[in-house]
Amino acid sequence: MHRPETARFLLFFMLILIFLLFSVGCKNENDLTKNDEQNSTTINSKMQQVNSPTNTSPAFDPRKIKVGDKIGSMAVASYERVRTELSNEGEYVAQAFVQFTGEVEVTGTFKRYPLDREYLDGEVVFQVDENQNFPQMRIRDTPEEFRTDEWIVLSLDDETKRKFGPPDSEGRATLVLTDYKIEYGPTEISDHAQLKKIVNIKRNNEAATKESSKGSKSIEIIGTPIKEQSFASIPFEKFGSSQFISAMEEINNKKVLHFYVQGPNQTVELKYEPASPDSIHEVKAVSFKDVNGDGLKDIIIVVDYTTGFGYMGAIPISEILIFLQTDEGFVESKALEDQVSSASPYRMLDIPTVLELLKSGSKSGASQFWAKLAAGDYSLDGSDEYGGSILTIEKVSDNSIIFSLSAFHVTGGDEGIKKGSVNIGELSSVTAYLSGSEMIYRDGDYELSISLNSPDTIYVRDNGVSRYGAGVFVNGEYGRERKTDSTKKETR
Repeated sequence: MHRPETARFLLFFMLILIFLLFSVGCKNENDLTKNDEQNSTTINSKMQQVNSPTNTSPAFDPRKIKVGDKIGSMAVASYERVRTELSNEGEYVAQAFVQFTGEVEVTGTFKRYPLDREYLDGEVVFQVDENQNFPQMRIRDTPEEFRTDEWIVLSLDDETKRKFGPPDSEGRATLVLTDYKIEYGPTEISDHAQLKKIVNIKRNNEAATKESSKGSKSIEIIGTPIKEQSFASIPFEKFGSSQFISAMEEINNKKVLHFYVQGPNQTVELKYEPASPDSIHEVKAVSFKDVNGDGLKDIIIVVDYTTGFGYMGAIPISEILIFLQTDEGFVESKALEDQVSSASPYRMLDIPTVLELLKSGSKSGASQFWAKLAAGDYSLDGSDEYGGSILTIEKVSDNSIIFSLSAFHVTGGDEGIKKGSVNIGELSSVTAYLSGSEMIYRDGDYELSISLNSPDTIYVRDNGVSRYGAGVFVNGEYGRERKTDSTKKETR
């Protein structure tokens, strides 16, 4: 009579056993699926997070890294990699993109690519020396365990690029790098890094320039000499009587300036990098004076260029080049050039102003140059009988000016003059105050700025708020009576 109870018990036991076996099977299937996902061709780790670093060696296998891993002095922030069984010569990955955080000081070799290069033209690239605490990605077991010719593109602005020298420069440097990113693949891609600090730079072409001025081999003069800015019989103390040659070369409808010193035995080029390579350049002035107090004549060159862009695009900007005479040759002084450009409130410079800025150094300021502005009438360029403007400087101090402005516009040409169809705009004995390097006049919503273009010219611009009669125009360059530019051909 107990048999039905026993049968029910056995049936219940078998159901439980089947359920357990089914659960184990599902778990194994899930584990296999997870393994398949981990071995998939493409792995993106941006969603992965780990609690602690796992690797402190600068060399790493891209197949095994995780977010947060310490690689040398940096840490993995994110990565993406593509694995394939068909990688060239047994490479671990076909592609890898690894972003690091942190900073590291490294020493290595740099070069700046020429401007006519198809890829990365004008850019600065850097190769870290071996045995540095810097991430290094392994690509295979053997041979060539690491990448060869591994250059990092430095993300730099134009001013910082110039610190590494003109295009085609090479040398050695110690740098502090941040935000390093490895970009590895079959196409033409490159690693990138941000530059936080330059510890030191030594350019190879500096040494080459010094040696060339003592060598016996001369170089060929490129371009057409500019007669009015070339000078003979310059008595350089270390090289004897020499000729200074300015030359203009035309490349792809662009004019490029070259400068040479031709001595008794050889000719050397003074290499530099133009501040605005795509602009139109001309040599404004050259002078040979001792600028650093060592008793040797140095070379100062003022190059004017126009960009053609913006409301002041047709007004020249002066670039200053300074080459110091040394026992070995002529070396460009970026420090002195920067001293002049940072201290000057002028858009255009001449030799006397450059020498004054070199003498006063960091003590120079906009206020002292405004105080030197001559009182009197300044006429808007292009003024004629049909329209124009005159700005009269009445009183000048180091932080303000008192001025008047009288502008007019004739409607209808000669007939308008006869009929008296003249619109007039005036400001009478108003005060503008120094703000930065400009003098600013404000009256309600109306604002007018006055800036120093040169010791003899100013630039006026208002904010476009209606103030004067129809057609009356006050914006532009204003100059005093023009005189012969004594710096146009200066040789001593």
